[in-house]
Amino acid sequence: MIPYILMWGLLAFPALTNFKNWSKTTVYFLLFCLVIFIGLRVEVGGDWYNYSFAGAEYKNLPFWKNVVTAPEPSFAILAWIGANWGGGIYVLNIVSSIFFGIGLLRFCRVQPRPWLALLLAFPYLIIIVGMGYTRQSVAIGMEMLAILALQKKRLPEFIGWIAVGATFHRSILILLLL
Repeated sequence: MIPYILMWGLLAFPALTNFKNWSKTTVYFLLFCLVIFIGLRVEVGGDWYNYSFAGAEYKNLPFWKNVVTAPEPSFAILAWIGANWGGGIYVLNIVSSIFFGIGLLRFCRVQPRPWLALLLAFPYLIIIVGMGYTRQSVAIGMEMLAILALQKKRLPEFIGWIAVGATFHRSILILLLL
């Protein structure tokens, strides 16, 4: 429980004091913290055991057979790499947390009060979704990048982020309605 409170406190102080610094160094530091916090979790999350058991399925499975038959190929590639090259579920969680963190931080950065946006995202989006549902968290990170592209009226970029996100979780395809 202490790491959760410390991480929340790290975000709460600048948010409550209306701290204005949101430089690239700050973003890199926050991304590093999110990757460590989300990517190196142990037995945390609704899908932890499912993905740890799935690693055994990917072990010694031919790479192309894995990619061709998978409905979400990018996720399957990461799971295969973790199972066959070492690192297991941690490779999957770390890479997924990088994608999720980049989307979340870029989205928060354009908000009027980025620290407050990140603080509000912490209890549910980071703790529940980011740490609990690996594939969905990557899709949500890509969703946030897609929404930013749509705000800038960059339709090809919007569709590209949706396509990348769909290779992790197909639920992102609903955003094509926008």
